[in-house]
Amino acid sequence: MAMDLETNRSVVRISEDGIEAFLSLYPPDENETYSVDDLQAFLEKNGVIQGIDKEALRVMIEEKSYYTEQLVAKGIKAQDGQDGEFEFLFSLVQGGKPKILPDGTADYGNMKDVAVVEADTQIVRYKPAIAGSNGIDVFGKPILAKVGRELPVLKGKGFYISEDRLSYTAALTGKIEYDNERLTVSDMITIEGDVTIITGNIQFAGDVFVKGNVVSGMTIQAKGNITVNGHVEGAQLIAGKDVVLKNGMQGAGKGEIRAGGDVLAKFFEQTTIYARGSVKANAILNSNIMSEQEIIVSGKKGVIVGGTVCAIRRIEATMIGNMSEVKTRIDLGVDADIYDHIKKVKSKYEYILEEINRIENGIAQINKMLEKAYNSELAEKKLYLMRAKISKDSVIASIQQELRNLRINVENSTNAKLVVRKSIYRGAKITINGTVKLIEYENYNVTYSEKAGEIVFTQNI
Repeated sequence: MAMDLETNRSVVRISEDGIEAFLSLYPPDENETYSVDDLQAFLEKNGVIQGIDKEALRVMIEEKSYYTEQLVAKGIKAQDGQDGEFEFLFSLVQGGKPKILPDGTADYGNMKDVAVVEADTQIVRYKPAIAGSNGIDVFGKPILAKVGRELPVLKGKGFYISEDRLSYTAALTGKIEYDNERLTVSDMITIEGDVTIITGNIQFAGDVFVKGNVVSGMTIQAKGNITVNGHVEGAQLIAGKDVVLKNGMQGAGKGEIRAGGDVLAKFFEQTTIYARGSVKANAILNSNIMSEQEIIVSGKKGVIVGGTVCAIRRIEATMIGNMSEVKTRIDLGVDADIYDHIKKVKSKYEYILEEINRIENGIAQINKMLEKAYNSELAEKKLYLMRAKISKDSVIASIQQELRNLRINVENSTNAKLVVRKSIYRGAKITINGTVKLIEYENYNVTYSEKAGEIVFTQNI
């Protein structure tokens, strides 16, 4: 006779994930016994229909396992899939920011080297996604597994992909980097030693990496980055992107750097710099520097002494000038005449637009005449006008970019400030957005800014 386990105070417990069912069995009435069918019916009455372990039920009955939970049913766990994964076969940590030492100095010398790859070398492996499998709980309900997602192929240039899309191989020898989800192998020339009159000047469409020094009188031009491990003397470095000097530059009044990005070095002495990005160093001595972003001189002895340093947004240093009252000029923001310059650029822009309109009207009239009858002289004139339009369009694009840069500079100059972490000495001259202030006494740990046509300072916290 079947036993009524529910009135017998036996209990079924289900795990939180629904994968396991446990039975706590209460002793049967006197002269009564349980059967496997009794226990199975009790489990089913409590909703457990999947993975019932009849052998476990039999053992419970035979061994009279009362008052103690026993695992009596088990579902199937879902096996989550795994997303596809890229394995990069080169260091993703390269270049970047210098390590800041305990004294606040930036250690440019220990910045990661540029990663270089040889042509026809495998650079990335792709591990395909794993699909995964659904599970089922003890109630017979499916448990959905996470589906493994395939990743799209990597975008970029300088490499080719195998037909199965599992392997990426460098198409050329050069610098390799993965940034902003783009894989790029770009042209790079590596100079194993020094750049001297023996190697000659260098002009390259990609990046230039010099493992040695760059001596006076030499010129390096690169559309990409220029990186120098050694010292730079009175040379000229012109880069479309960043210039990174792991040591410094003693320009002797002849050294010059022009960069479309940032310029970083341990120090600059008697050097002229123009950077579209920021300039960062541990010391700037008797140099003329212009940055369209910010100039940061860090460390306990992070000094700016002599020369002129200019930045649109911010200049920060530990000390400016010295006790000898060396003349040091600090310029921030933009000059008042920038607005007149913007007007002139706008006028030029409008004038060229009118020229383009006249050219387009001329081409339209010629087209109407050519539709009626072909004329070689008209066709030649049309070709001449089309070439003129292409030239004017190029000028317009250049002017538009100049206007964008000017407006960005004006916007960035709004909150221009000079941050002095320790001391600024007599002999320094500060100009912020055309307002001038001569430092007449030493000041400590302050920030200078321009308010209502006056340069004021506040104490740094």
